Amino acid sequence: MSISKIQKGDKVKVISGKFNGTLGFITKVVKTLKYTRVSVDSVNKIVKYTKSNKAYGMQGQMTQVDRFIDSSNVALIDEKNTVSKSFIAIEDNKKIRKFRTTNSLVPKPDFKKKESIIKTEVK
Repeated sequence: MSISKIQKGDKVKVISGKFNGTLGFITKVVKTLKYTRVSVDSVNKIVKYTKSNKAYGMQGQMTQVDRFIDSSNVALIDEKNTVSKSFIAIEDNKKIRKFRTTNSLVPKPDFKKKESIIKTEVK
């Protein structure tokens, strides 16, 4: 089984694009052969409109769809709220993720207890 540097539930900061500087948690990861895209919960969603169809009795509606960002445009945030790169290391025949700056383990996301996002400026 492969392990990726950015996974669902990680705390990240958007480092480029329209939403530069936004902090949030990753809600979805989509991998294809050409790219890896992620959805961040604090980034605005896209509004999709559907046209009404009177023949079938359907009304027009607005739905909100996740906005996906390329994974190269987000960076992991460590415990001290600083942007840090990660790498994959092998210990005891298991692949684990570590922060490159502090050489500490990247915490596994806990979906039951979601920590609040600190709105302070990240270095």
